[in-house]
Amino acid sequence: YCAKKGILFFATPFDNRAVDELDEVSSFFKIASFELVDLPLLRYCASKGKPMIISTGLANMEEIEDAYLACREAGNEQMAFLQCASMYPAPTSIMNLRSMETIRRAFGVPVGLSDHTRGIHISVAAAAIGASIVEKHFTLDRTMEGPDHPFAIQPDELKELVRQIREVEAALGDGRKLGPAPEEMEFYEKARRSVHAAVDIPAGTVILPEMLTCKRPGYGVRPKFLTLLTGRRATRDIATDEWVTWEMV
Repeated sequence: YCAKKGILFFATPFDNRAVDELDEVSSFFKIASFELVDLPLLRYCASKGKPMIISTGLANMEEIEDAYLACREAGNEQMAFLQCASMYPAPTSIMNLRSMETIRRAFGVPVGLSDHTRGIHISVAAAAIGASIVEKHFTLDRTMEGPDHPFAIQPDELKELVRQIREVEAALGDGRKLGPAPEEMEFYEKARRSVHAAVDIPAGTVILPEMLTCKRPGYGVRPKFLTLLTGRRATRDIATDEWVTWEMV
């Protein structure tokens, strides 16, 4: 079914037998927070050579390092660590999203969030500050019996979560500050300020500072060059409120 839908199937093993069974059908392995300290299990799982997503609920940095080294000792460097608060549901006050960056810097691996909070806003926030992976409990109906259903998200919420994360990813950009985007050019020209005549300036007049002002639109000389205009002579009549260009002086 997953193959037909283009979904990567995976599951969480809790012993070596489960690792062997999942190895035949799983694209990667998910290690639950409570198994992070089971280093023999991690080594065996890592020995399969598949990517591993490891939750870090309850763990400190030493324990995360132990897990990291155990996987590397087994010849597997394909790891990602998920920040997690091991409560169901988890209060937002203990989510500590900034620890994702701490883990990423320490081990140089992708990081993400295993989110047990209610709603989708914490997952969206995690995506905004660098989460490469978001794990969220999912149910078809929160009224179903079971420990996870009451705080899990339903189909419409999952769809909205994906939509918002994709918007956040697009909004993050590449970090370069190169000036206006093509879509902004109208406002770049119309809403920015440029040098304008504060009074009528007849042709041949030596331009004084008080004859100039800065206002919208931005078709004239940029305000940073206003002082370079003073002392020059107007090459033609410049009307009050007309923007001043280099050809006019």
